[in-house]
Order: sequence, then structure tokens, then C-alpha cells
Amino acid sequence: MGLRQRQKIERQNLILEVAQKRFSEMGYVDTTIESIADEAGMSAVSVFNYFGSKVGLLFALVKESDTRLLAKLRNLSDERHEEAVEAVAEFARIIHDNATTYLTKRLWRRVLAASIVEQSSEFRTQYKDLDLELQKQLGHLLVALQHSGRLTPDAPIARLTETLFMLQNSRFVQYMSSDTILEAEADVLFRADASLVLEQFSN
Repeated sequence: MGLRQRQKIERQNLILEVAQKRFSEMGYVDTTIESIADEAGMSAVSVFNYFGSKVGLLFALVKESDTRLLAKLRNLSDERHEEAVEAVAEFARIIHDNATTYLTKRLWRRVLAASIVEQSSEFRTQYKDLDLELQKQLGHLLVALQHSGRLTPDAPIARLTETLFMLQNSRFVQYMSSDTILEAEADVLFRADASLVLEQFSN
């Protein structure tokens, strides 16, 4: 990697670091591109050139978070749990833990809103792609559980993957949308969902 490319990456990382800090402390609405640029020691034009808009910055933070999340999920072993439900529950717990480590609940509400409102944008397309990758990782986990005998040979992996991921997403949105639901409560709710779905296919 050349010097210019390294400098570009360093500047982008600095912008994201400042954006995450300001979004968390000041809120998304009250944070401007200009204030981020000022704290990062560069021009607002440079920030726009790298990320296009404030929504682009927000998505870049989500993408950075999900890159780390995918690495964690790829290392998730099906052998850690005797029951399929426990393994699937850990999958959801890792998603929750990672999400709240990098972005506040308020920011996640903004992300979720943007994923709906920005229907025809690159944000919407890339957010959907990230979801598909997460769903694929859940599918890999279910296949491993089936091969190890914790799911029955006739378990419809594709359908189970889609159903469990939709339920996980639903509980994720519920958790992020509420200031009263604790992570432990969200875990219990999804575990109950997963138990119902996997009951007839678990060994």
C-alpha cells in the first residue's frame, strides 16, 4: 500500500472516530459535517468527498461495526452449546453486544429509519447486503448444528435460517426502539422465539 493510500485510510478513520464521538455526545441531528471536519482538522469538503453526506457517515459507522461483527460470528463455534437454541441465542447476543458497543440506541434508531426512508439509495442497498451476510452466517451455524446431530436431518435449514433471522431482526428493532427493554430481556424474548421455531427439529 502506497503512502497516499495509507494517508487516505488514516483520514477516513479519523473522520469516523470523530463522527462516532460527536453523534454519541451531541446526537445525530445536532451534529454537522462542519463540526466533524473542524474537530478532525480538515475541511468539510474533504469529509463530503470521502462519505458524501451525514447519512453516508452514519452508514460507514454501521459498516465498520458490522465488519467486526462478521469476524466474531465467523468464529462462533457450534460446539460451545449442547442445544441448538443456546447456539442461536448466542448468535443474537453477539449481534446485540456488538451493536451497542459501537453505536448508541439513539443512533441505531436513526440507522433503522434511514434503512426504510432511503429506499433507492446506496445506503439501502448496502444495508440490505449486510443483512444478507448476517443471515448467511446464521445459516452456516444451523448447518453445523445439523451435522453435529443437534438438529434433525430433515430440518429445513433455509426456511429455519430465514425465520430465525427475521425474528432476531424483529427483537433487535424492538430492543433498539425502547429505552426500557434491557438486553437480558431481549435475550429471553428471542430465546423463547427460537425455542418455538426449533422445537420439532432439535435432538
